[in-house]
Amino acid sequence: MIVTLLAALLQTPNTSPAVLMPLDKWSVDYGNTGCSLARSFGDEAAPVTLRFTPASLGGFTTIMLDAPAGNARQRQAGTAMLQFQPENRTLTADYMSPGQRDENHRALAIRLIGQEIGIWRGVERLAISLDKSPPLTVELKGMHTAISALQKCQDDLLRDWQVDPGEVSNMAVNPKLVSDLGEIFDPKYLRNGLPKGELLRVNMLFTVGIDGSVSACRVIETSGQDALDTATCALSIGRIRYRPARDKSDRPMVSHAVLAVRWPSPPE
Repeated sequence: MIVTLLAALLQTPNTSPAVLMPLDKWSVDYGNTGCSLARSFGDEAAPVTLRFTPASLGGFTTIMLDAPAGNARQRQAGTAMLQFQPENRTLTADYMSPGQRDENHRALAIRLIGQEIGIWRGVERLAISLDKSPPLTVELKGMHTAISALQKCQDDLLRDWQVDPGEVSNMAVNPKLVSDLGEIFDPKYLRNGLPKGELLRVNMLFTVGIDGSVSACRVIETSGQDALDTATCALSIGRIRYRPARDKSDRPMVSHAVLAVRWPSPPE
């Protein structure tokens, strides 16, 4: 399994786990719906890639590990412990592996709820232990500059969406979806508007009011069909509800939320 695999990458019998050194520079990926920071470590023939993907509107950060597949299981989940050096601080979080990305690699995702990306600026070394296994340790190097570049990407993305980046820093509690999306986005509403056998996704940016209602919708990643994009936004406004965001004075605030809707083909 991947726990055993990652441990095996780091140690040989009767030795302490090794520290994986960087193979390249940090790179920032500007995506349509978010930004990510990535770097590879360890052996060039079998590198381990570490990727930080903060939620574009705050609330959590996902850490992705991409490692050689070995004999890893198809799917698993558990608890990860992260240790930050030099401050020797620890965090625990859930992890899951969606299975084998391809015949050579597997991905593992750790989601840190409520942890903004700025906490990584001073981290020099990160040790990740899965289910009490020996840790995978990486020498991060250059995190302050890398996090600044990632933060610029996020701010640029929000401004492109016409959202003030200050909204995120002022938010203490993110809006929480409370609606049943299955009822709102029932394929019957589109009649014959979906190609048979296709699964199409629309990514939307909502304006969420202090009462939790959606008052505006903007498509930030298209399904490839303008009519489907328009219909999805139309079904959202006034029907989807959130528990409203709260500012640092614990008052409800106007905020934004990103939602991906996947449309299955309607039944025959």
